[in-house]
Amino acid sequence: MLNARGEVVAINAMVFGSMALSIPTNVAETWAAAGRRPRLGIGVLPVEVPSSLRGEAGASGLVIAAVEDGGVADRAGLLVGDVLLSLAGKQLDEAGTLLETLAQVGDTVGLRIMRGGRIVDMEVHLAESGRAA
Repeated sequence: MLNARGEVVAINAMVFGSMALSIPTNVAETWAAAGRRPRLGIGVLPVEVPSSLRGEAGASGLVIAAVEDGGVADRAGLLVGDVLLSLAGKQLDEAGTLLETLAQVGDTVGLRIMRGGRIVDMEVHLAESGRAA
């Protein structure tokens, strides 16, 4: 994506139905400069968490729309429909935040999800790859 001056401001990362997801260039640069490519093997979409379920989870998250067979998320037990609330203690409200946080974590990371209205904390062992999330 370009701004009015012709500068690159974001990278189109995914089109899901009529919704497009773009990663800001500063997030992409941070991720690329890190040299490592940890990934979960998921596709996500932003979602609003209902106020009756918020608790300490916050107001938004990323719903898992796809899980790669045999990937990190699959092995960790993540399911389509789970809502990612935080990764390494950082609240996830957009896919760019997920990618940025993944670029900064180690081989094992704490993940907070919402499944069936309940908050679940888990540890996930990441794989490295040239592909994102």
